[in-house]
Amino acid sequence: LDTIGERLFKQFISQAGSYNELSNYIRKSTYFQEISSEKSEQNKTILLNEIIDNIKIVKDKDDLIYYISFSADSANQAKNLLAGYMETMASNVSQIQYSQLKTLISNKKNNIKNQMDALKKIAEEQRVEEIDNIKMALAIAEKSNIKKPELNGMARLDNNNLFLLGSDALSAMFGSIKNKPLALDGSYYNLQRQYINLDKFKVDGSGAQAFNYLKNPSEPISRDKPKRIFIIIAGCILGGFIGAGYVLISVTIQVYSKRYVNFSKENSN
Repeated sequence: LDTIGERLFKQFISQAGSYNELSNYIRKSTYFQEISSEKSEQNKTILLNEIIDNIKIVKDKDDLIYYISFSADSANQAKNLLAGYMETMASNVSQIQYSQLKTLISNKKNNIKNQMDALKKIAEEQRVEEIDNIKMALAIAEKSNIKKPELNGMARLDNNNLFLLGSDALSAMFGSIKNKPLALDGSYYNLQRQYINLDKFKVDGSGAQAFNYLKNPSEPISRDKPKRIFIIIAGCILGGFIGAGYVLISVTIQVYSKRYVNFSKENSN
């Protein structure tokens, strides 16, 4: 089974390559607004698609390594676009995963609470039944004028002959059972410990990361001709960082392991 970290990374790659995600990000970027400010809506759409077409996400031989490149009119603009997009996607994916974890924990807590309530209800019903049996036995003992136990060594005590304990003992039992705590078995307290542990576990996705850079976005040493369509192609052929550079991404493995909830964060280097 995939680890939480691997699922997080796969979701990151899936969203990073989404046309809708790319379109939303590029359209809202300062770069796009500047170069499209005087264009018609139709030409803006054409320009947007051209930029997206030149964004490359290439998988390495290693399943957990990807090369991602953006292009723009200048190296610095491309670098900023790429870095901003990586940060935006990582934040989105992490928040989705942590939101799912919160829901999972909440559902688990509700399930445990329901089980605890059911066990408590059973214990309440058993105590009510026991109280009723003692009250009935006490009434019989009082009518029969039995104050002291009248049991012989062979008698087996049950609800039918409970009155043989005598009114004195039954009165004491009645007062005791009304005031004593519910008799809950070990399964209830086992569930209670689970609930307390889950309630103490605080989900904080602020520091979560869906990937690690093996090389940060960087500007090329020398600039190619400012034609978007050629910047990335040249970069792929030469192995350089034309336009935006390449980002080498590796997965962050996050593992949280507890007895009843498995989750923790651990970034791989």
